[in-house]
Amino acid sequence: MLTYTTGPYHKALPVLSKITGLPNMQIENDGVCKGCALAKNARGLFPNNDSISEGILDIIHLDVCRQMMVISLGNFLYYVTFIDDFSRKTWIYSLKAKDEVFNKFQEFKALVENIKSKKIKVLRSGIAGEYTSNEFKDFCKGEGIRGS
Repeated sequence: MLTYTTGPYHKALPVLSKITGLPNMQIENDGVCKGCALAKNARGLFPNNDSISEGILDIIHLDVCRQMMVISLGNFLYYVTFIDDFSRKTWIYSLKAKDEVFNKFQEFKALVENIKSKKIKVLRSGIAGEYTSNEFKDFCKGEGIRGS
C-alpha cells in the first residue's frame, strides 16, 4: 500500500484509488499542505520610515544591476536605475563599468532638476554600496541630498 502525505492534489487521490490497476492509496491529510500553509503566512510590517515621499524628487531610489552574462551591442555590462518614489517614473542608464554610476547620477540629477525645477532631497540605494565612492558621497552632501 502506498501512503501519501499532504500535497496539492490530496483531494484527487480518493478518485484515483477507484481506478482498477492502480495500487491501493491511503491518504494522510490534515487539510492543508505545507506549501499552502507557508504561502498564507503573514509577513511582518515594514519598519516605519521618517522619509515619506510627498512630491516628485523627494526620494530617488538608485540601483545598479549585477554584471550581465552577455555584453550588449554597445559593450555595456551593467545598468543603473533611478526611480522617483512619488511618481514611480524610472530612468535607466547603461554602464560599461560600475565606476560610471557617479557620472550618470550627475547627468540624471541635472536632467530632472532642470525639467521639474525642484531638487532631489533623498537618495536611497541598496546596501551593497560598492558603487558609491567618497566623491559621490561628498557631492550629495554638498548638494544637500540625504542618503539612506
